[in-house]
Amino acid sequence: MLFRSISPTGAYIAESVSIPDQDGRTKRVLAIRDRLTGKITGHFNLAGKTDVEDFWWVNDHRVLISAGEKSGLLEKPQPTGEIYATNADGSDQGILIGYRATTQQNGTHITVGKRTEANGATMVDDLPDDDGHVIIAVWPHDEGGNSGFEKAARLDVNSGQMNIVASAPVRDAGFVTDLKGEVRFAIGSNQDNETKTYYRDDVKSSWVLLNDEAVSQVILTPLGFGADGHTAYLRRQDTGDGPDTLVAYDTTSHTMKDVLRDPVADPVAVYGPHHEVIGVRYEDAKPRVVFFNEQGDLEKSFRALEASFADQAVVLAGFTGDGKRALIFTYSDRSPGDYYLFDLESKKAVHLMSHRDWIDPDRMGVQHAVDRKSV
Repeated sequence: MLFRSISPTGAYIAESVSIPDQDGRTKRVLAIRDRLTGKITGHFNLAGKTDVEDFWWVNDHRVLISAGEKSGLLEKPQPTGEIYATNADGSDQGILIGYRATTQQNGTHITVGKRTEANGATMVDDLPDDDGHVIIAVWPHDEGGNSGFEKAARLDVNSGQMNIVASAPVRDAGFVTDLKGEVRFAIGSNQDNETKTYYRDDVKSSWVLLNDEAVSQVILTPLGFGADGHTAYLRRQDTGDGPDTLVAYDTTSHTMKDVLRDPVADPVAVYGPHHEVIGVRYEDAKPRVVFFNEQGDLEKSFRALEASFADQAVVLAGFTGDGKRALIFTYSDRSPGDYYLFDLESKKAVHLMSHRDWIDPDRMGVQHAVDRKSV
């Protein structure tokens, strides 16, 4: 997760903040600031050792939060399957879905008939064109604690009520939507522990098996759709050593082709202002981005930013709803990072805040990449 996110109109910044917990260790909480004044307008802190694991703006006044807990020696909290919500001013806080929802007041948990379901959920799509709903992946548990087949649901971000929009054809599934927010891919594995990737043409179509690891000896992980709306991008993990390959799947002709493969690093999808895949990022010694269209306005602006921050890596950390402003994160081997708001029309970047601002980059040592040949 990134540590900060901008609201759709750019009025607020939500940020993950580390504070001491009751045992003197650190835990993550959420703070929301007015972007212009810098003043905190609201905060969200889960009880005990439960952390804010991730968060998403769903409209300009409401944030959804994924809860997480640390286990063993893990530094990063692992999702518990609970999703909470808060307004930007700190009001109307509560759990929308999760095993602790049964203890909440009416209207903040999911009910089926007269029985409360023990559901867990993860975010799939925050539906930027729908201020009142998101798409989540939901896994129900029966009375014996066994997980069933996951479902995709449209969740009301205020009431917590949900409507099922898709059922997975495989267990332990995750879903990927298209640019309209419709569920088009499902990936998971059954008891054979072999990954299976499914695709469907639209919400009325049946699932079709696109790849079975047991047969192909590769794993195909869907990442999202390109700007044309019909080209889907997937990451192919081949058997043996070596980086993964980015492939394009034409959902009109149902053909697939290799697009990009780096000699040393796996591809990480880079998304544009409307959730479209616009390129990939390689986390090499110095992270770098490869765009599909280097002549686009956004892409050329990004290259200009890279030139301005020549000694740092530049990350597109988010966009305002109109796509006219981007939240930029820059960092280097000496700097923990800084956040800027970049106006794509005026081409001006305004510094917002620093990450771990108590660290002075000028006093940090320079890191050097080392290549090691295997023997």
